[in-house]
Amino acid sequence: MAAPKVKKSEEINYEKLPEIKHMFREPEKRPSQVVSDAFTWLRVGINFGNMPVSPWVIAFHAGLTELLGNTFRVISFKSGTGIIDEVVNKCDSMCGVNYSEFEEC
Repeated sequence: MAAPKVKKSEEINYEKLPEIKHMFREPEKRPSQVVSDAFTWLRVGINFGNMPVSPWVIAFHAGLTELLGNTFRVISFKSGTGIIDEVVNKCDSMCGVNYSEFEEC
């Protein structure tokens, strides 16, 4: 007696399939990030005319830029201190410490 004919969709094949090689097109050339940002700000309508020019304004923006730049470098330190703060806060609340009883300086 002959073996029953198995449909191709039900056939189990454990042989190695040929490797699929994808062909990607070359990425388009783009201008640098600085040029892109400059055109974006011009399109959005940045206005330096209304900004006062003083050392304090420049210092503020320099500090803000430095703060945002440092944020990602110190995130591990900040997460560590945050965990410690949460543990201390939990211990204070469990021990019944009431800071409202203390005088303000």
